[in-house]
Amino acid sequence: MTATPPTAEEALHYGDTELDRITIIVIPSPARTVDGATPENKKVFGLQAEELMAYVHRGVVDQQRIVDALQEIAESNGLVQIHG
Repeated sequence: MTATPPTAEEALHYGDTELDRITIIVIPSPARTVDGATPENKKVFGLQAEELMAYVHRGVVDQQRIVDALQEIAESNGLVQIHG
């Protein structure tokens, strides 16, 4: 994910629903975590994926939105190339 996420204060102006919060703050956070991980610590991706999928299981966000975000994170960090 290349977009700079808004600050918490800026995010308040974008919307106040939980879906807005997930889209604006929650999804970019794991992207930054994985982006900053060393190659041997890319296993953090699995933990971030579990966290994001919890929102799907709670019915807050649709599965496709999370899957697309995880795919982008994996591709941009070389995980798809390494693991297929």
